[in-house]
Parts: sequence; structure tokens; C-alpha cells
Amino acid sequence: MKVNTVRAYCVRAPVTYPFRSARGLLRERADLLVELVADNGHSGWGNGGDLDTGTEALAAAAPLILGADLMQTDPVHLWDRLSGALPIGELSAVDTALWDLRGQALGQSVAGLLATGGGSARRQVRAYATGLFRQQRWSDADHARELVREAESYAAAGFTAMKLKTGFGLDADVRHTAAIRRTIGSDVALYVDSNAAYTAQQSVSLGEAVAGYEIGWMEEPAGARDWTGYHQVRTRLGTLSPPITVAGGEQLGLAADFAAGCDAAAWDVVQPDVVSAGGITGMWRLGELVRAKGMALVPHCFHTGIALAATLQLLSAQPLNPPGSGPALAHEPLLEYDQTEHPTREALVRPIISQRDGHVQVPDGPGLGITVQRDVLERYATSAETVASL
Repeated sequence: MKVNTVRAYCVRAPVTYPFRSARGLLRERADLLVELVADNGHSGWGNGGDLDTGTEALAAAAPLILGADLMQTDPVHLWDRLSGALPIGELSAVDTALWDLRGQALGQSVAGLLATGGGSARRQVRAYATGLFRQQRWSDADHARELVREAESYAAAGFTAMKLKTGFGLDADVRHTAAIRRTIGSDVALYVDSNAAYTAQQSVSLGEAVAGYEIGWMEEPAGARDWTGYHQVRTRLGTLSPPITVAGGEQLGLAADFAAGCDAAAWDVVQPDVVSAGGITGMWRLGELVRAKGMALVPHCFHTGIALAATLQLLSAQPLNPPGSGPALAHEPLLEYDQTEHPTREALVRPIISQRDGHVQVPDGPGLGITVQRDVLERYATSAETVASL
């Protein structure tokens, strides 16, 4: 099974009601998708890269991709060849697509391929709900009321953990955290995420104010590479009763940055994303680094159904995180399950990936275990280009 065509798609899907985190307003879901077509007609899919420059980068690296024999060549070896030729986002997409084809060639899921080195693949993974943003149409009063309703819906759906978007001012953050904790009770884990809106000292103040509400982790309490700030927050929040662990890393991609953060003891929970941290190969290697440092790997996941399937395959095979490396639920692999409106997550792939009783089934077909729906792809693709072919 040899790669003979490289294709790229820019997909954009507007959301009905734009919503906001502390990082900004999100009006659409936009992604670069990569399709690698083999000589037997099978396709491997990946997600990642720059919407404006990704196609050009893929074209430059195409000679290293075309002709790759997935029956004979492990994607890990191809990753090492491609890492100097592609930006990390485009490398992430290509690597994921290569693993998808490799699994199809050998008749195994990606999780099965990863688990052959020891252990076995899980059939399901625990998930936490990511939502609780602020919709643009809401007033302050609406925001508080709707957050409670949304949290109730996640608990009723069986989620055992959820994440609240903070970073909207300390007073508002504390009020919202308190209201949600009262709503969901003590049996559901609660995480908070300020999206790097605060200084380290402001994040410490927030942590001190919400410590009584049993917060599992505080995410992005400082700038992406502010190792000193992260360490300051982690040190202080670790002394609270109960302690709050610190999470971050979603804005990083390069292994050197993750190594620097680990060396600086910046995190308890590390959150690389399969679309920006090197795909399946990059994420697997980061997991080994993170666990060796005594930290927990809990991937960021906020993109298309392709990225969701790839993340599930990784988590299915991932070893347990070190004891005490994060909140209790993070000892086992934990999926961030985006609950916001996202047409290219919900409709783009089959089988439908859904949550039940706090867990998500891992697609068990060959490769990523999914089929991309061509009609949905055509609906949302603003460009579709054959980058290179044999």
C-alpha cells in the first residue's frame, strides 16, 4: 500500500451562536485536513496545519511522502524524515494520515498498533465535557443562568467531569464556579480554564478564592511559555486545602517546548494536541516524556471528528498516568470531549462518536476506525486541492 496522492482541504463551518473564551470570540470552526490516497484507493486522514500556508508546505514535502509503502514502513520512521521538512501542524496531519493508512494496510486499529509494544487497547475512554463558554448574545445575567443550565445538562448526560471557562474577571469567575459546584454537587469533577488571560498572581488569587469548591485543575494560568509564572502558580495552589493541580500546553507544538516546561516543573497535567504536537507519533513520544517526569498526559481536543478519532486511538493505548500526577480522574486516560457546536466534528465522520455514562467508545475499525463523509466534506470545504500525485 503506497501513497500516490496528497490532497488538502480547508474546511470552515460557521456556528449558529458565536461564543467566547477569554482568548476571544469564535464565529466558525476552521481546519486544514490532509488526505493521503494509496495505490489501492484507500485514504488516510489527518487534521492540522495552517489554512493559508499549509498547502504550500505540503507541496514542498510531497517527494518525501509519495511512494511511502505503509505495508513495509512504520510511520515513526517517516516522521523522523518529515520532521525537518514540514511545520509541526502539517507534520501532525500527515503523520496521523500515515498511521490511518498503516492500520488499514495491516487490518488493525491505530490503538492496536500502538499497544503491541505492551499492554492492550481500551474499548472506551472516560471523558470530561468541555463547554461552559459565554455566548455573544448573552447578557451578564444570561451568562450566569445559562452556565447553570448547561452544567445540569452535562451531569444529566452522565459526564463525571466538566470544564468551566474562566478569565472573565475574578469576581465573575468565582460566582460562576460557586454556582456550578452547587448545581452539580460533589460527585462531578470540575476544572477551570482561563486561557492565559491572567497573570500568575491573578491566577493564584483565583485559585485561593475557588479552592473550597473542589477544583480538579486550573488550566492555562499563565502565558504559554511563562515557565516561571506556571511554577509560581503550581507551587502556591499545591499548598491549598484541597490542592489544585495545574494544567497547560495546548498552545505548544514543539517537543523542545514541552521538555522545557517539564524541566521547569510547570505543570501537573500536560495537554498537547494531536493537530499541533506532531500527530500520533509526536503525541506518543510526548506521553513517554511527560510520564517519565511524573506528570499526567491529558490531550487537548477541540477540532474535527478526525482529530477526535485520533485522540481516542491514542488514549485507548496510553499507559496509566503516574499516581498522584493530577486530579484523581486523570490517573487513567481522559478525553476532552468538546460539547460546543462543531459541524465538522459531529457530521464529518462515521461512526458517530458519542458519550454515554461518562465514557466514549473508541472506533474499532482499521486505522482511525472512521469513514469521512464526502458530502459533508464538500459542504464545508472552501478549497480542495490535489497537492501532488505520482
